[in-house]
Amino acid sequence: MSLTTTPSPVRVVVASTNPVKVNCVKEAFSKVFTPTRNDHTDDSPLVFISMSVPSEVSDQPQTISETLKGATNRAHNARKEFMKRENLSSDDLYHQLIYFVGIEGGIEDEGNYQVVSCACCVVIESISGYVSHAKTSSFYLPPEIVRLLRQGMELGHANDLVFNKTNSKHETGAVGLLSREIVTRSSYYEQALILALIPFMNREMYELDKKHEQ
Repeated sequence: MSLTTTPSPVRVVVASTNPVKVNCVKEAFSKVFTPTRNDHTDDSPLVFISMSVPSEVSDQPQTISETLKGATNRAHNARKEFMKRENLSSDDLYHQLIYFVGIEGGIEDEGNYQVVSCACCVVIESISGYVSHAKTSSFYLPPEIVRLLRQGMELGHANDLVFNKTNSKHETGAVGLLSREIVTRSSYYEQALILALIPFMNREMYELDKKHEQ
């Protein structure tokens, strides 16, 4: 009688409870984590965990740099919170494959009435400690929204006001509203997340295991 063992799950901790962000993380990881697309050859199931953690930046990041910092802080804070909840030490993380994902949207004011919107995605792997990030494509916001942003309003609230929506940041967001759903907020984030996962798809090329050994 042969015994079969069930592969240990790969846990993915999303530093947000926003359903759009959680769903796009699920989509990205489900596409990447197949034996033919990454260096993990087993059929480890994916387990997704979402939690609300602080970004430690302003509610409306004003630069790409601040946006990246917010995403990075979210990923690190999710790591800390997860370790606390699970009563794990740093050494414990080296023996479990866990990914911590932070996503932050922001703007960059280019002067006149030109303000661009984009988002940054950060992924931290537990075993190697490697921190990877990528950003979405950027797009210009219309003057009506720009004026509200310069008055101190958050982009999500400005979108709701201009487009007569409620809580649009938990649904289609600015990119979906302005592209008329050709690009949804979920698909907008998803591509950047897949790009951030490239090092983990190619462990040997990025020498991730050597980083752990050091």
